Amino acid sequence: MKCRFCGTNLPDDARFCSGCGREVEREDVSAKEKNNNETEDAYYREIDDKEYEEIKKKKKEEERQREEAAKEEAERKLLEEKYAREEAERKRREEQRIMEESRRRYEEEQRRWKEFVKKQEESEAKKLYRGYDAGSGTAASESTKKRQEAKPQKKKKSSMPFLLYLFIVLAGGFALYKCGFPEMLIDSIHKSSSVSDSKKNTSSKGGKDKKDVDKKTTDNTTSDKAGEKKEAEHMLEDTENSHMSVENCLSTDAYNTVISEDGSFSFGYPKYLFNHSEMNASGNSYSLTYKEGSEEKKAELAVYTEENEGNALENAKQLYDRFSSQVNKIYFKMQPTRTDSEGMARTLIGASVDSSETTGVYIIAANDGEKNYILKFTYPDPDMKDDYNAIDYVVDCVYRYCSFSGGTYRPRTYQQFLKDDMGKKK
Repeated sequence: MKCRFCGTNLPDDARFCSGCGREVEREDVSAKEKNNNETEDAYYREIDDKEYEEIKKKKKEEERQREEAAKEEAERKLLEEKYAREEAERKRREEQRIMEESRRRYEEEQRRWKEFVKKQEESEAKKLYRGYDAGSGTAASESTKKRQEAKPQKKKKSSMPFLLYLFIVLAGGFALYKCGFPEMLIDSIHKSSSVSDSKKNTSSKGGKDKKDVDKKTTDNTTSDKAGEKKEAEHMLEDTENSHMSVENCLSTDAYNTVISEDGSFSFGYPKYLFNHSEMNASGNSYSLTYKEGSEEKKAELAVYTEENEGNALENAKQLYDRFSSQVNKIYFKMQPTRTDSEGMARTLIGASVDSSETTGVYIIAANDGEKNYILKFTYPDPDMKDDYNAIDYVVDCVYRYCSFSGGTYRPRTYQQFLKDDMGKKK
C-alpha cells in the first residue's frame, strides 16, 4: 500500500505514514463491491401515462423546431443563391454595357479620325489643285490644268535626234566663231544703231519725253500687277477677313492646317482672325497678320525654320534665352531640360509683349540638332491674368495643332477647355 499524499510504501496495517506523518485513509471495499453487484435494472424507473405523453409532446416539439430550422436554412440558402445569380447577371449586363460603350466610343474615335484624315487629304488636294510651282513661283489657272488633263499623253520620243541637232548647232557656231563672224555681226549692229540714233535726234524732244513717260508708266503698272499676282499666289486660305472675329474661332472646325513644302512640320491657324498672309518660295516660312490701315499689327502668327546644327538641348536653351529677353512679363514658361524620343528639345513661353499688358505672345521654339522650329503667336488679350478668355482657347488650339509643340492631346472643344478637360490623346 502507498501513501496517497507522498507515495511512501506502507504496510497494510499502518495507520500513519512514515514519510509525511499523515493518517492513512482506507477505501470502503464493501460499499464498492455492493455497487458493482447492483443490476442494470436499477438505472430505469417506471413512469405513468401522463408523464409519457408530456415526453412525447416535448420530443415532437423539438422535432418540429428542428424541421422549421432546417426549412428556414434551406430557404435562406435558396434566397442567397437567387441573389447571387441576380448579382452575377447584373454584373454581366454591366460588363456588356461597358463593352458596348467602349466599342461605341472606339467607333466614334475612328469616325472622327477618318474625318480628320479626310479633311487633311482635301486640304492637300486643294493645295495641289491650285498648282503652285515652287521652282518658278507661278500658279497655273484651273482652265489651264483642265486643258492639260484633257490632252492625251504623248508618247515619249527618243532624245537622240535632239542631241544630234544640238551637236550640229554647236559645231556650226564654233566654225562661225573661227571665221570671225561675231566681229562682223557686232560692226553691223553698231552701224544700224548709229543710223537710228541720228534719226531719233531729228525728232521732237517733247514726243520723246512723252514716249519715255508712257514707257515708265507701263513698266510700273506691269511690275505692280506682277507684285500683286505674286502676293496673291502666296496667300493662304481664309486670311482675307474684313474684321477680326475671335468668337467665330471657338470650334475645332474653325481652323485650317498647313503642312510645309518639305513635310518637316505642320501647324493650324484660325480662319476668322487674319486679313493677310504670305509664305516664302521654299515653303518653310509663313506669316499671317491682321492690320487695319496704317495701324500696327493687332495679331500675327509667324511659323518658320532656321538652320542651326549642334546639340539639340543646348540649342533649345539658347532659344529660350533669346525669346525670354524679348518679352515684358512672363506668365508661363517651360524651359528645355531633356531631349524627347525623336531627338527634339523645346521651350514654351507665354508672356506679355509690353508694359501695357494688353497684347500677349505665345512662343514655341524647338531644335532637332539640325534646325530651329519656331512658332510665335502675338494676339490681343483683354485680361492677361484670366486664362479662360476666348482668345486663350485660340492659343490652346494653335499649341495643339503645332507638330513640334510636344503636345500629346488632340485639339479639344471650347466646353472641354472651360472645364479643364484635356480631351483625347493623339
